[in-house]
Formats: sequence, structure tokens, C-alpha cells
Amino acid sequence: MSAQFLGKLGGRIRWGLLYKHSCPCVSRCRTDLTNLKRVWEAVRVVREKHVDWKRHRWQRMNTRYLQEETDKQLETVRALPESVHCWDVYQGLEGAVLDIQV
Repeated sequence: MSAQFLGKLGGRIRWGLLYKHSCPCVSRCRTDLTNLKRVWEAVRVVREKHVDWKRHRWQRMNTRYLQEETDKQLETVRALPESVHCWDVYQGLEGAVLDIQV
């Protein structure tokens, strides 16, 4: 690799580190995006399971199994970071699990 390329690369790495340490909003944004990804992954998993359950006849549904699974889903949802509990998507997800549980 050329010295010029390495010099530019080193400068960009230093700039990235400087920017990361001088701007706490980048760290906050990264945390929010990670949490958002976790919430939407939980939404996907819960919705897939609920769609599957709704395909079956409710008269033939094993209620004990359904209760255990919704308890697990509720634990998973409530294990998400506290900072997302005020988000609409979190509240909707928790509400969907509780609706099925009733």
C-alpha cells in the first residue's frame, strides 16, 4: 500500500475517533438504533407466532401451551431495555401479547 493511502486512512481513523469522542450524540444514536432493531425483531417474532396461532381452530388449541408461550413472549418483551418502554411500538407489542393471553 502506498504511503499516501495509509496517510489518508490514518487521518480518517483519527477523525472518526475524534468525532466519536467529541460528539456523544453518536453514541446515543448508536444505542437507540440497536434498541430499535431489538424491538422490531421482537415484533417480528411475536407476529409470526400469533399469525400461526390464528390459523388453528381455537377449540382445538392447547390452552396450557398457549399460556406458556405467551408468558415467554411477555418475558422477552419486558426484557427489552427500559428506554424503549415508552415507545409506541413497544406498547403495541406488549398489548398484542396481553390480548392473546386473555
